[in-house]
Amino acid sequence: MFLNVTFTGLQKTLQLGSMEMRSESTVDLCIFFLVLNEMLQEYTGKEDYKFNPVSFICDHAGANYRAIEVAFGAQVAKTRVVSTSSVKCIT
Repeated sequence: MFLNVTFTGLQKTLQLGSMEMRSESTVDLCIFFLVLNEMLQEYTGKEDYKFNPVSFICDHAGANYRAIEVAFGAQVAKTRVVSTSSVKCIT
């Protein structure tokens, strides 16, 4: 799994992290997001700080959506998850 951030104005993508997984698992993805949030909290000095992107783009695996829902809340999962089938890729 890869976590990339795209800076649209700069047309650049930066990889923030990656994790080897045997399968797409909600538990494994939740651990990834937990560690990411802990690192951001340590960096910012804010105990309640969470990764807060405009949207998440992921494939249709239920584990992806469920992990976002668990880690960031139902409202974030409902309003900010975009599946790859609705994203036009430019090559």
